[in-house]
Amino acid sequence: MAQLSYDSMRNLILDNFPFLRDAAVFTPELLTAIFWEESGFQNIPQMGGGPAVGFGQVERATIKMVNKAFNMNFTPEKILADDGLSVQIASYTLSLLLRSTRNKLAALNGYAGASANPANAPIPGRWLECEKQLLAVHASDRSADGTSAFERLTYVLSAAAIKKALKAAKPSSNPDVAFPSSRGIAI
Repeated sequence: MAQLSYDSMRNLILDNFPFLRDAAVFTPELLTAIFWEESGFQNIPQMGGGPAVGFGQVERATIKMVNKAFNMNFTPEKILADDGLSVQIASYTLSLLLRSTRNKLAALNGYAGASANPANAPIPGRWLECEKQLLAVHASDRSADGTSAFERLTYVLSAAAIKKALKAAKPSSNPDVAFPSSRGIAI
């Protein structure tokens, strides 16, 4: 699967907004942070043959629990074949965790597997920092056609802030890859 750009990932999340669960708690910006950290905006199976799939790397056992709790019919194969379903399964998983924990941070810790793997404990805080920064950017979807000089400057400034936010979500990553130079804008 190809890696999506930041703009494509944002558009995909926003296009699926009507299907997202608890979107006021788990914002598109938070999903963006999770998807960047988990898969680098790629709808892929877990590296090394593990049990997780999709942008948010949801485990197969969790998919079954989501299906049972919400009367859905997600499968790993459907998730990998449909980017929209990949966004939705992460949202449903977070919602399921929120139901059981009744707390956003506890749900994020559950999603990250922090109790099973203490090395994952810092991850939810990084997601939240990225979310905060992305919310501050107020990055809007822009058309690559017909942008004015002001819009191009705004995009460049926003891109720098977005890259900083993505780096907060996954410090070892290279956020430049989420910004192809197809706009003809040096970032």
